[in-house]
Amino acid sequence: MPDTLLLDSLQVRGFRAFRDLQIPHLGVVNLIVGKNNVGKSSLLEALRLYAENGSPSLIRELLVTRQESREVIHSSQVFSASEFDDEDEPFQSIKYLFYGRPDIIDHLKPILIGPINSSSKTLSILVEIYEGLDRNRDRNLDQPTLPLMDLPDAIVEIPYSTVTLPFLVVQGANYAAKRYRLDPFFRFGLRTASRDTSQVFIGANGLDTRRIGDLWNEMATAGLEDAVLSALQIIAPEVQRISLRVDQRGRREHIPIVKIAEAARLIPLRSMGDGMVRMFGIALALVSARNGMLLIDEIESGLHYSVQADMWRLIFGAAQRFNIQVFATTHSLDCIRGFRKAAIEDTQTEGVLIRLQRKRDDITATAFNEEEVAIATSNGIEVR
Repeated sequence: MPDTLLLDSLQVRGFRAFRDLQIPHLGVVNLIVGKNNVGKSSLLEALRLYAENGSPSLIRELLVTRQESREVIHSSQVFSASEFDDEDEPFQSIKYLFYGRPDIIDHLKPILIGPINSSSKTLSILVEIYEGLDRNRDRNLDQPTLPLMDLPDAIVEIPYSTVTLPFLVVQGANYAAKRYRLDPFFRFGLRTASRDTSQVFIGANGLDTRRIGDLWNEMATAGLEDAVLSALQIIAPEVQRISLRVDQRGRREHIPIVKIAEAARLIPLRSMGDGMVRMFGIALALVSARNGMLLIDEIESGLHYSVQADMWRLIFGAAQRFNIQVFATTHSLDCIRGFRKAAIEDTQTEGVLIRLQRKRDDITATAFNEEEVAIATSNGIEVR
């Protein structure tokens, strides 16, 4: 077990549907379960934001992925942009991140993400309204892709040339606050935020083919090809070698190809089924998330129930070997049973099952240790 967990507990306050979610204890490998619409994917988003210190580019990605950004609305061929425009509130996209999505942007309460009772390690995200900014003096204010200059020097009282603008203020753990101007299309300064923690995210649909190329290069540089190959052999022992082919047409996609026993030619990995593609993505992400955080949405996607215990054994072993804290979501009881088996067998790596549930307008979490998971599964824990 790693000497120090990246997060030994978690509080998520004011983010999406979480008024004040608290998880007093986390393990090395954490499986998040619960019915639909209780915030499992939102919890992964909060963890990603924490690892990236509130990166503006990640915030934009989260909004675009959920079709909450006005970039998506204005590119729609079904509705005209005018049907969605609101002159009194041109900054609607950012509100989706905040609890309750209040109608008035300056009523947004701060988002706080971090360990419980540890303000120095907490990420905060809020919106501040600045009035009296001199449009003539600081022309960068008209450039939505540029960050604001020093705020105190920019605030002046000049009639007719002043404007009122909202800014996203991000205070990362152990970093000074950074301010980013918001504009109606959520195109603010997309600088990469400073961060101490690497994070790799796998969505329910798997890794993007362009992302595969980046992770493959990191894996090859570290000389960990055998670890990825061993993961594929859990499903298909006949796989002897794996490589990437770059498709130069269109998007320049990276396509995994494999050599299998008694086959004369290399074949695309996808031709061996979705389970192989899913396992490849998990293995590649594991070796690339060294000393960081791995987050997987709907981890069971594409995997037959018979291999899920082996998948979890791979994850528990890699988390110990590469010093990774893992967070995954599932809708599958078979996946939970496989998690339980691997957790009991691995005496060095602690596994925790986290059940989210809705109580009235609030979402709460219950953490189960490895012994309690067996009781919960035998009693039919709700995962849908």
